[in-house]
Amino acid sequence: MNSTTNLPRYSIIVPVYNVADYLPECVDSLLAQDTATPYEILLVDDGSTDSSGSICDAYADKDARVRVIHKSNGGVSSARNTGISTAKGDYYLFVDPDDWCSSDLLAKVSQEILESPLCDMVLYGAEVFGEAITPSLLLPNVMPQGESGPTYLERLNQIGETPFPTVWSYAYRAEFLRKSHILFNEGYPVAEDVDFIMNCMIQAATVTSIPIGLYHYRIRPGSLVRTFSAEKEKVRLSISEKWFDRIPTHSRANHYVSVVIAVLDRGGIKTIKTSPLRWDIMKCASATPLRVAASLFRILGFNLGWPIFCILRNIRKMQRKVSGQGT
Repeated sequence: MNSTTNLPRYSIIVPVYNVADYLPECVDSLLAQDTATPYEILLVDDGSTDSSGSICDAYADKDARVRVIHKSNGGVSSARNTGISTAKGDYYLFVDPDDWCSSDLLAKVSQEILESPLCDMVLYGAEVFGEAITPSLLLPNVMPQGESGPTYLERLNQIGETPFPTVWSYAYRAEFLRKSHILFNEGYPVAEDVDFIMNCMIQAATVTSIPIGLYHYRIRPGSLVRTFSAEKEKVRLSISEKWFDRIPTHSRANHYVSVVIAVLDRGGIKTIKTSPLRWDIMKCASATPLRVAASLFRILGFNLGWPIFCILRNIRKMQRKVSGQGT
């Protein structure tokens, strides 16, 4: 596709909704990419009601690399799909508007693509940061090494883990997404990243990685304490069930139990008690804490099993903390 030099090698798709306080830092980091490779930035204004839309337009007026699409509010998946539909690049990257990227992100991705031509996905690490949070590097324990997506999934399953569930931690080959008919499911109000990435992984011919933090993920004040929504939590469970049914492995079972625990942590014990939980999935969990949780819930029920699990988890955290201080 990129035989003409004025065509972008990369399309960076940014779904924008009411993020005026953070958007300039995000876009400035994208415009500061240290690369000679052409790229475009697609700012998809998803019906913002603050000044985000006008900020997008101001950037487009100043820099030809920026294109803006204004649309009615449809959610983050709708915004990303809109970006995909108009993107011109050979590779797509997704960036959230309250995050930012290292200046060498595209250069590093380009280097990896040169070493692995036509790779379908490139995974890179992230730094997590925010107010009152010590910055930390986010990397999977097992990185893909130029293998197929199914092969990488099998390696992850051997240690009971699943792929990175964040859409912004990968670059995706555009032709691969088109031929595989992969888009974001706009019917999912949450966990759309998990579904999109799994769709990619099971079809990817080559997945490679860059084991350093190139993306900077912001934890916003209050974002760790979300308003509980029973319907959204049921969606998380249903997506986890869906992928276990397609890939019935220990790692998918671990993910399912992790989702159950996350729902309970957010105050959703009523949702869990009234949901038709899949005990056939829970009993396949391989990670010790998750296996313990599944056994407690099955034998004691949630009213008794959940507080006992919380006590055991706190004891384990304290033991790890003491062990860490002693080394």
